[in-house]
Amino acid sequence: MKKILSLIFLTLFFSNTAFSDNLFKLIEREEDPKSIISSDPNYDFEKALAKEVNDLSMYLGQSKNDEKIPLVGMFYQTLQSNSSKLNELSVNNGDHFIVSGCRRQSCSEKSLLWIDKKNKIVISAMLHYFLDTQAASIDENYLLIFSKKINSIEDLPDDFKLTLKTWISSLTQYDYDTGKDKPLIPTVINFINSKNERIAVNENIYGNKVSYANIQTEYLKLTCSADTTWNSKGEKKSVWFAWAKDKLFVHMDKKKGLVVKLGYSKNKEDLFDHKIVYEKIKEEEDITAYKFITNTTSGNIINLITIREWDSRFYSFWMDQYRLDYKQIEAVKKLMTRNTFSEFKKAMEKESTGLFWNSLFGTQAGYCNHEIGKN
Repeated sequence: MKKILSLIFLTLFFSNTAFSDNLFKLIEREEDPKSIISSDPNYDFEKALAKEVNDLSMYLGQSKNDEKIPLVGMFYQTLQSNSSKLNELSVNNGDHFIVSGCRRQSCSEKSLLWIDKKNKIVISAMLHYFLDTQAASIDENYLLIFSKKINSIEDLPDDFKLTLKTWISSLTQYDYDTGKDKPLIPTVINFINSKNERIAVNENIYGNKVSYANIQTEYLKLTCSADTTWNSKGEKKSVWFAWAKDKLFVHMDKKKGLVVKLGYSKNKEDLFDHKIVYEKIKEEEDITAYKFITNTTSGNIINLITIREWDSRFYSFWMDQYRLDYKQIEAVKKLMTRNTFSEFKKAMEKESTGLFWNSLFGTQAGYCNHEIGKN
């Protein structure tokens, strides 16, 4: 009798384990898609999904220090929550299992899961804002489509394209010119095929005709006023009547990843044209930093400037100023491979003689008014 009970237990255990790891078995349940994908003590949906999704790791802005992490984990996390602005897609019938969602505490990162039940085809789509590295990422709306079963973009099923079009058409983003939401248009589209090859998609695959030539470049215009300063000894001082002091004016072309105009004056018209590459770093969930350097080789003053952006609505700045002599400038040139913020920091760390440590002569910090306009 004990042997029979043991056999029954083992049979039930292994059949339940097989069920819990089988994505197509899990979606047979007649429940709401969001309920099925949510955490359940009886099965692991993410583990079952991993068997049907491309097995590779990438950097999409959900990790620190450009670390590549599993794609399936990032995708699953961006399905968990619902947008407050739209009705997420939710279909579970005899033909399809479809669900969309967004990432908790970062709902601008979104995902779509599309499954053809009969043909057992799984296709995923993600909207993200970083790709490969923080520094290399430019301000784009990235759309990533991936499938373990589809080898070519031309082979994507028409039903999926229609679903993708419906999903994309429902998405919006805040327009600073009008103060209202506007349609969100993916500007960079990539497809990862069954061989884990990433392919840039130049054609319109979801039905909307997008003329990229008609999308005008937007500039972020910042007027930054210091409310706190520190001297070379690190002594802190509050700034009174900041409105009457010189201000830092920064114009950023967020499409090209460049600071295009810069000035430090009481007059916002006193700007000089530049092409300074900034480094974009995601510091926290809702904080993005733009870091750049000025006057590394053209003068003896080096400014390390950080602009911080909170949820694309609030901005602050931090500026460290270094005064270098000729010997120090030559050392900088030898130690830096690129004229960037991070390279200067590395040069300071590499220099073991303390060449730079007494060169910091001032720091300013404060908040920035901003506007979005076309140059």
